[in-house]
Amino acid sequence: QRINNTLTGCQTTIREGSGKLGPVMTDSGNVILDLLFTVPPSSHHLVNQTLLNMAGVLETGFFLDTHPNIITFSKHA
Repeated sequence: QRINNTLTGCQTTIREGSGKLGPVMTDSGNVILDLLFTVPPSSHHLVNQTLLNMAGVLETGFFLDTHPNIITFSKHA
């Protein structure tokens, strides 16, 4: 509820496990929340920092400032 009130256009759900009862738990016993943005955020960096500043939030799934490399292989090199 706190995330919904802080981030405009964001709905949260607790990730449910498939094949078992209850939420998905991390190795440390934490639950995972999935966020659905009904309104695209103006800044993913701001959303990430807002979440990290909340008590109890340990990590986000945002991969910001990464520089992906694409490696392709071909037998016709």
